[in-house]
Amino acid sequence: MIMKRRTILTFLAAFLLVPFLNAQDASTKEIKLEDLQVPNSPAFILLDVAPTAIEKPATAKAFTTSILNSVAENNGIPQNYGLEFTPFWFIKHPNFNAFKYYGIHYEAKGKSTRRVFAGLRMAGVSFALVNNKESKDSMLVKTSNLSLGLRSTILKVISNQDLRDIVRNNDSLIARLGKATRDRGKIDAKLDIVKDSLSVVNKRIDTETDTSKLRALIAEKRKLVKRSIILAAESDDLLNNTSVDTSIIRFENTIKEILARKPLFAVDGAVALNWAFDNSNFKSNYFDRFGAWLTMDLSLPLSKKNAAEKKNYINLYVVGRYLSGRSLDETDSLVRQDVLDSGGKIELEIARFSLSGEYLYRLNMTNSAQNSFRASAMVKFKIMESLYITGAYGKNFGDKNNVIAQVGINWGFGSGLEYVVAGKK
Repeated sequence: MIMKRRTILTFLAAFLLVPFLNAQDASTKEIKLEDLQVPNSPAFILLDVAPTAIEKPATAKAFTTSILNSVAENNGIPQNYGLEFTPFWFIKHPNFNAFKYYGIHYEAKGKSTRRVFAGLRMAGVSFALVNNKESKDSMLVKTSNLSLGLRSTILKVISNQDLRDIVRNNDSLIARLGKATRDRGKIDAKLDIVKDSLSVVNKRIDTETDTSKLRALIAEKRKLVKRSIILAAESDDLLNNTSVDTSIIRFENTIKEILARKPLFAVDGAVALNWAFDNSNFKSNYFDRFGAWLTMDLSLPLSKKNAAEKKNYINLYVVGRYLSGRSLDETDSLVRQDVLDSGGKIELEIARFSLSGEYLYRLNMTNSAQNSFRASAMVKFKIMESLYITGAYGKNFGDKNNVIAQVGINWGFGSGLEYVVAGKK
């Protein structure tokens, strides 16, 4: 009977201590990044088929797809498809904290400095398939285009307020998580003492032959098992409470909102190239276009009070672009030409809705008679998280087939790794 009780107590203690032994570290928190952008592909922009020729510098989702359709062509059947992916988000980064994401080097005593080139790690690779019609030797030729693009934020500058806010809130979160960890550590230390005592008692039970002493040892073991169960439960409660602690949740939400803010100033760089296939014939393929461009963006929040209200912006863009290709001059698409595009864009963002207008002037360095411009307006609406619908209308480059009338859908997909670790410096 005594041996049976001894076995039951030993099994009960081991079973109930398993949650404690496998408990997770409560000193850090994973914060999911929200409002990551779903941009137009540089491969679309290269061929002048994107709703906008001036794309904002931004951190993109792990995977983005786009469908564009000209309202005036194709009987409503989309002919332009693109996708873009950000390799960084497909690899787990356990030490990627809020400071690294924001381009901040955290120093001692709360001091920090900006790392303006932090956005380079978020480079995106894009592909696009575009079908159009071109005039060649007085004949209308159907051309399929396969484009490849690379984009990255080269430089990113955050405001002083954003810098102070992210440091202050992350420090507050560290302090709160640290207190919970210390409190749990005290309980765990008591539990270790109880476990050591329980081990000693078990050894004595195994060797004790005196019945009265054995009963006393078993009674002591019951108390130790009960005490260990209580301490393990208290430790688990502290761990679980970090998920519902209102202070921790408040700091997490504030950090999430701060990370969704736009940088004050950013410079985006992109390169793209294109192969064309006439009449869907592979043997007719030729290298058609190459482009490289820089986009500068100044984002001014309409409200400066707190993080939660920084969702409305006026964005000012300036772009400079170099293109070299065979299909830039509509009068003779077989002649390779070099052009320089320069211009700007103004954009108003109000919550889910944005309205923008842009203008680009094209300087044809090969044939000055072919200088042209592009002017258009675009509306964009966020239907739901990572799903956008766009519409654009205006004049494209050139004097033929130059009406911009497009409807597009952009949506992004996450890899599940788009998060930062808060609570680390």
